[in-house]
Amino acid sequence: MPPKTRVIYQNLLDHDFDMISMQEEVLESKLSKDFFDDLFAGSPTPRFVGVAPIYLENGTLTRLALAVSNKAVIIQFHAKGKGANAYKGREVLAAEVLCNPDVLLLSFDCVKLAIALFADQNLRIVNGIDVPDACDGSHRTPLAAIKFAAGDRVAVMDENVEATFESSIFESRRTTSLALQAWIAQCLPTLPGMEDRFQGAKRINTMKMTDATSRGEQRLALTARATVANEYTAARTKQQSARVKAERYDTRFRKDTNQRITVRDQNTGMDIVIRGTVENVMGRNTVIKTNFNLEGREIRSIVTEGRDGPTLADIAREGTVRRAMQGDLDLFISPFIQYIFQPSDDFSWPDTFTESDTIPPILTLNNRPLNTSQEAAVKAMLSNTNDTRVTILQGPPGTGKTTVIAAFVVSAVQAGARGIWLMAQSNIAVKNIAEKLADVGFMNWRLLVSKDFHFGWHDHLYHGLNKNLISSQQFKSAQKEIRGVPVILCTLSMLAHPLIHTFNTANPVTTVVIDEASQITLGSYVDPLKKFPTIRKLCLIGDDKQLPPYGSEQDGDMRSIFEVEHLRDSILFLDTQYSGERKHGTSLHLQEDGKNYAIITPYDSQRSFLEEEMKKEGLIWQEKCFNVDSFQGNEKDFIIVSLVRSNGLGFLADYRRTNVMLTRCKRGMYIVTSWQFVCEKASSTLVGRMAAAWGDDIWVNPEHILTEA
Repeated sequence: MPPKTRVIYQNLLDHDFDMISMQEEVLESKLSKDFFDDLFAGSPTPRFVGVAPIYLENGTLTRLALAVSNKAVIIQFHAKGKGANAYKGREVLAAEVLCNPDVLLLSFDCVKLAIALFADQNLRIVNGIDVPDACDGSHRTPLAAIKFAAGDRVAVMDENVEATFESSIFESRRTTSLALQAWIAQCLPTLPGMEDRFQGAKRINTMKMTDATSRGEQRLALTARATVANEYTAARTKQQSARVKAERYDTRFRKDTNQRITVRDQNTGMDIVIRGTVENVMGRNTVIKTNFNLEGREIRSIVTEGRDGPTLADIAREGTVRRAMQGDLDLFISPFIQYIFQPSDDFSWPDTFTESDTIPPILTLNNRPLNTSQEAAVKAMLSNTNDTRVTILQGPPGTGKTTVIAAFVVSAVQAGARGIWLMAQSNIAVKNIAEKLADVGFMNWRLLVSKDFHFGWHDHLYHGLNKNLISSQQFKSAQKEIRGVPVILCTLSMLAHPLIHTFNTANPVTTVVIDEASQITLGSYVDPLKKFPTIRKLCLIGDDKQLPPYGSEQDGDMRSIFEVEHLRDSILFLDTQYSGERKHGTSLHLQEDGKNYAIITPYDSQRSFLEEEMKKEGLIWQEKCFNVDSFQGNEKDFIIVSLVRSNGLGFLADYRRTNVMLTRCKRGMYIVTSWQFVCEKASSTLVGRMAAAWGDDIWVNPEHILTEA
């Protein structure tokens, strides 16, 4: 069956362009030299070809839109597992287009496209051009690039551009928009004054592509939620503004994002949907501007539209990969990146990395000696030999991983070490390390924290640590704060902050210790390791039986350091657990007794329901209910686990997340569930096996938990 051909018209520029002839669903197996000769007929060389990626819902590259002059085609890749003949067209696609020296490939995010082609379809490119690079470059959105190229000569239809680039996910009804993404890319060089800019733009070449890129994170971003139902209180309206107070950090408002607001007119009782934009955010307090008079109208709901933009860490990582693809830097000049991503038998650490056979003495913390495995771990962290240049520690819950970090820090600083940076994926894990250092009496450190996380949201978590805390709003004047301070604590993503050089200049990083390493993707290390060449020691600590990198269950490309095959043999294990649990009565009057507790549930919908019920009962509900992923790294004296499920196993089939859920308590845990469910359907899960091991004596009926035993 021949591909469908139809005519489409562009609606992005207010200019009279020819109609576009578009071929849809051209199978890759049908590609030939004659096909591309016909597509390129009449276009001079070197020729500009617009390219747009088209993805499946799971983020896999499934199609490619190509455009040249007034022609466009959508090429469909075959799924894996077909016969060899199905993929022969790829050789033609590579020779005639992707690796043709006479073809300049123009795409609005050529780096992501190049990585997707390589990772998903094993295709490379040699002359890719990121459209924003040929334009202003400072604003990397399609609309900004198109407006720059058009200047004041051609009017840009902003709303149509935004709608065209709203998504790259395949939908049969959106093929026109997907083809127009490719068409407008190759159209821009034809605008006055733009051809030379595109000819002179740096080229992206993936002929030497390696696994140091981050395809998994790209797929995750494509599948991220497109809307967020914001949770808020204290909504006040005045003219065309709404002032609200955000209730949950995960659904907080972000500056310059767009909102869909449902308001009720008190006169008519009708609900009206209007548009708004966040004008200002100060902690929880948010101002939303609209073009609608809100006086006398009640705000019923607010939904933020559009996916979250890239974080500073995302931007830094993509920038590093872009420069590498453009030939401006060699990622593998970093010996750590080479050691992790490109191992070889002849690898050796640089001669400038001095070695020493002497290991400083390990200091005892609070008269509590380390056990044998902890002592071995601290020795490896203190060691300054090439064999221990990268030290990986694995420890289940309760084996004292933060104690090991504290013992290392105190011992290393006592021996004269400086430039020790302690990091983790989450702010909570970093705070836990800071609290452990304070607990052992070591206070010669500073904790860097984002203002967005701290101010108005989590400042209460840092009680007792404030003297050592530096908020991101203080970074410009903070250099004097860290003179003589040997230890810095922050999240790994904080290394992408534009003012982080303030601290690295005063306290150059030489030793990096990363907790929660089992939750961090390999790609997250690329930019920091390239950015800080003074690093001489890397210690990675985690537990691959707990939470993996977010999204890795759906995407095997999102690996942590614990999945790197050639490093597994060097992992040191912490094998002694300390149980702080004690038997208590069956009272759940935790709030009345002032107990330190939290409620954990596998599902966010249950978390929301429990929060609402606690509000109705007049209980303290703030910072009490969590889903499992958000509570990783936290502990409380008492944990209540809500497992109300009567059909499938669902969450309990996930060993790693269940392991996290069951290991968050210090003194006691209550699991609210059904005996029949746990002992029958869930009998093979961790919860079922735990219940079987402890026997019937641990089960109590609801009426029995109201009195202290």
